[in-house]
Amino acid sequence: MNTAPWGIRHQKGLTHPLFEFVSADILTFVSQLPKDKNTWIVGGNTLVAPLLDAQRIDKIYLQIAPVLLGAGIPLFTQKEGVQQFTLLETKQYGQFAELVLEKLTRPEQENDASVKKI
Repeated sequence: MNTAPWGIRHQKGLTHPLFEFVSADILTFVSQLPKDKNTWIVGGNTLVAPLLDAQRIDKIYLQIAPVLLGAGIPLFTQKEGVQQFTLLETKQYGQFAELVLEKLTRPEQENDASVKKI
């Protein structure tokens, strides 16, 4: 593997032989990563919202499980502002669904009726 896997942690004492856990601010940490490599961030609103606010997410792999939780931390808090993504693909893994979304960045895409906007 030519990349180092990191995990952002909120609890002390987490260890795993395949991950380096980091307790830094997510924006500070991400800004220090190599710009020429993709970064895969797995997490909920605590990690995603600051990155969306800072325009640091260009692709989302959103997995959906057929379980409705009555309480918890929402994935999107509506503080992130309006950002448009286009649906690239969908996949099914048993009862799980995955949506692959990419941020619209080119002005000509904004008015393209053939682009599915999420």
